Amino acid sequence: MIDNKEKFMLIYGIKGERLEKFTEMAEKYQYGIIEAHDNQLDSQVGALIGEKGYELVESEDKAYDIEFILFVNIKNDDLYDFIQDLKEVGLYFPNKALLTKNNIKWTLNYLFGENKLEHEVMSLYTQLRRASAVANEILAAGQGNDKLKEALEAADDYMHPQEFDFEELKTIYNNLAIEVNKAIMKE
Repeated sequence: MIDNKEKFMLIYGIKGERLEKFTEMAEKYQYGIIEAHDNQLDSQVGALIGEKGYELVESEDKAYDIEFILFVNIKNDDLYDFIQDLKEVGLYFPNKALLTKNNIKWTLNYLFGENKLEHEVMSLYTQLRRASAVANEILAAGQGNDKLKEALEAADDYMHPQEFDFEELKTIYNNLAIEVNKAIMKE
């Protein structure tokens, strides 16, 4: 996909002591770092990582409120080990991605927006799975009511990863959470 086979990361918004710790960990793994700046948000990712054929755009400085890591040529166990070691030194970055054949064409600004939305969706999806498990336990214990059953049935459509509408997912989760909480309060 890209000419450069080195393992490195494009980062944005990581500052101060967090950047120092991050840099130390990257050096331990011998990963390079390219730091994107506020005036590069309208540039294509490919240009920022030094690939030919992509547009580098200087724009007005407009900060995006995010700490972000794009992993380039870092996969599987290497990626998992690096993220685990970051956590061990107190660094957690919810907004991260792997370089893909699609996102290399995106502007950095667009990548951040897509990544934030994906993180929100996955977090809500995880909460929905947990609420569904509690609802199933309540129903298995012979408690709950028809509204809880209906809310759980609506949630079942989202238990298999697929494309789904975020607003609909929020509504389904909220309805299930309300019914689970009502059932728990009755116990």
